[in-house]
Amino acid sequence: MGTDAKNKAQIIAALVTARSAIDSALLAMSEEAAPPAPAEEPEPAPATPADEACKHERRKAFKTFGAKEHWVCEDCGYEYRR
Repeated sequence: MGTDAKNKAQIIAALVTARSAIDSALLAMSEEAAPPAPAEEPEPAPATPADEACKHERRKAFKTFGAKEHWVCEDCGYEYRR
């Protein structure tokens, strides 16, 4: 192996090592900068009778045309329409 080929192989090895170090640093920086993943919001409760869905007493009633009953719980935010 000639001197030029040996020098070229050493330069290539040094460049590969440098690239690995740079890629590793970039990956670490992007993980730190990324905002935390949002927590999954719970699915709304399935439609059930009002008395089973919300036991709170503080309810804000709405008068609506054509609806028999409509209220929102001021404690948990549950909305009931019938």
